[in-house]
Amino acid sequence: MNKLLKLLGWGCAVLIVTVIANISGNYLGKSVSKNSIPKKILKEDVSVVVVKQNNPGITEEMLDKKTLLELEVWLFKTLKSKFNQSIKAQGINPEKYEINHEINSSYVERDGRKLAVFKMSIKYGSNLGTNIVRIMGVEKKYLVWVSCIKETPEPIFVWSGACGEKIKEIHGVSFTK
Repeated sequence: MNKLLKLLGWGCAVLIVTVIANISGNYLGKSVSKNSIPKKILKEDVSVVVVKQNNPGITEEMLDKKTLLELEVWLFKTLKSKFNQSIKAQGINPEKYEINHEINSSYVERDGRKLAVFKMSIKYGSNLGTNIVRIMGVEKKYLVWVSCIKETPEPIFVWSGACGEKIKEIHGVSFTK
C-alpha cells in the first residue's frame, strides 16, 4: 500500500498545480459589479486532468472498502501538503489558510469495470469552495486517474458534460446511453 501511495503522489501534485493555477487565474484581481451575473456561473466550467501512473501490482479485485478509506486519508494529506508547498513558494504563510474539507468515496461497477470515485469539497481562506472528483481505474500497467475540478461550491456532474465525456473516453464507462 505504501508503494501505491508513493506513486500516487505525483498525480496529486499535478492536480494541486492545476487547482492553484485555476484559482489564481479565475479569482485573483477580478471584481464583479453587484448587478451582474458572472458568466462563469452560467456555464459548466470544469477542468479535467488525466494522470497515468505506474501500477505497483494493484488489480480491481484488490480494491475494497478498507483500501478506499486509506486512499481517502492519503488523498487529503497529499492535497494539503502540496497546497502548503505551493503557497510557501508564492511567499505566503500557509498557516493563514485553514483547509476545510469533506471527502466521500465509493466504488462504481459498470460495463465490466470497477472504478474508485472520490468526491472532495475544499474551502480555504476566502475561496468560495472548490469541488474535485477523482475517478481511479486500474489497467495492467497503470493506475489511471481522471480528475474533474470546479472552482465553485456547485457540484460536478460526473457522468455528463466534460467530466463524463473524459471518463467514457479513458475508462470506457458511461451512465448515459
